[in-house]
Amino acid sequence: MDTAIKLSNLLSFPRRIFLAHKKICEHEFHKDKIEVYYYCGYRSPERQNELYAIGRTKQVGLPTITNARAWESFHQFGCAVDCVPVIGGRIVWTADAVYNRLGILGQGLGLTWGGNFKSVDKPHFEITGGLSAKNMKKLSQEDIS
Repeated sequence: MDTAIKLSNLLSFPRRIFLAHKKICEHEFHKDKIEVYYYCGYRSPERQNELYAIGRTKQVGLPTITNARAWESFHQFGCAVDCVPVIGGRIVWTADAVYNRLGILGQGLGLTWGGNFKSVDKPHFEITGGLSAKNMKKLSQEDIS
């Protein structure tokens, strides 16, 4: 069996789970006229470091956006997504009840929800396979053919 085919199937697995989450949320929130906007999946290491700098070394005075530097986030591996509720056509960052429902639905699919992090990140979902970002980086650099 061709290793490249197996790897491509593995890499598409997180995407399929996130798409399932999106479809379930569309069904769940349809009656309430709430949409869910998925705004960040893969994030380059450079972009991750840019976001990490906000509130620290860039745009000092603004709140920090992330506690993760490059390769400390599952976004760099395509295994994380961020989403936000859209209510009445407006993005609503403070919709805690909606985020809690999103979290329950995501966890039901095996996703890790940022709402349970020590540093709460309700828009964030990730699929880790039980690995840390450090171990994921190490594995991504190994030749597994």
